[in-house]
Amino acid sequence: ADANPPHAFEVGAAIYRRMLEGADQCVVITGESGAGKTETFKKLIQYLSWRAPSLDAPLTAGAADGDAAGSPPTFERLLLQTVPVLESFGNAGTALNHNSSRYGKFVSLYYTRTGLLAGVVLKNYL
Repeated sequence: ADANPPHAFEVGAAIYRRMLEGADQCVVITGESGAGKTETFKKLIQYLSWRAPSLDAPLTAGAADGDAAGSPPTFERLLLQTVPVLESFGNAGTALNHNSSRYGKFVSLYYTRTGLLAGVVLKNYL
C-alpha cells in the first residue's frame, strides 16, 4: 500500500480536470470495514461540489431545507444528507466498525460540457 495515498481533494481535482478535457471518469472507493470509505466519499463530493457548482445552485427546494442562513439546499447538501439514511439500512457491527454497510453505493454525477453539475443518480446494490 502507498504510504502517502492521495487526498480525496487531489483525486477530485484530477478527475474534474480530465473530465473537462473530454475523458469520462470513474472513482472506486474501497477498503476494509472502518477504513473511511464513507468519509472519503463525503470529501470527494465536497470538493466536486465546490469545484463545479450545479446548474441550479442553490436548488429551489425551500429555505426550510437550507443552512442556518436560510438559503436553499445545494446538490452537495442534498446528496450528503442521503448518506445517513442509506447507512441505516443493511448495516451490521464488526470488530472495527459498529455500523458497517452490507451493500455498496453507486453514484453517478452528470456534468455539462462546461463543467457544471447537472444531475446525480445514487443506487444501492448488495
